[in-house]
Amino acid sequence: MGDVPDTRAPHRRRAILFGIRAKLWLAFGAVAAMTVVASAIALRSFGTASDTLDRIAQRHLPAMVALNRVAQQGNLLLSTVPPLIYAESLDSLKEHEHAVTLAEEAFISAQAQTRAALE
Repeated sequence: MGDVPDTRAPHRRRAILFGIRAKLWLAFGAVAAMTVVASAIALRSFGTASDTLDRIAQRHLPAMVALNRVAQQGNLLLSTVPPLIYAESLDSLKEHEHAVTLAEEAFISAQAQTRAALE
């Protein structure tokens, strides 16, 4: 019986190399690597989204605020016209004319601010 080689020894050595410990380390390493890759992708996506939001806040938001101001001043100007049309006396007409003039100046000023914001 001493002539028969032990065939279990090499198999047992391979099992030791890829035993449960090695498989667990490999699994934890794979999970850690996927976490690093996912984090890198998330950081890049966050950077892109942050740049887009910065561009909107710096470029488009001031223009929208200025346009909103023009719309408000335009509404104010339009609301001053009907009392001017239905004025019953010359004093009332002059008073409403002054209100229209002030609203028109505010509207023109808002337009100028909007042009400056858009440039």
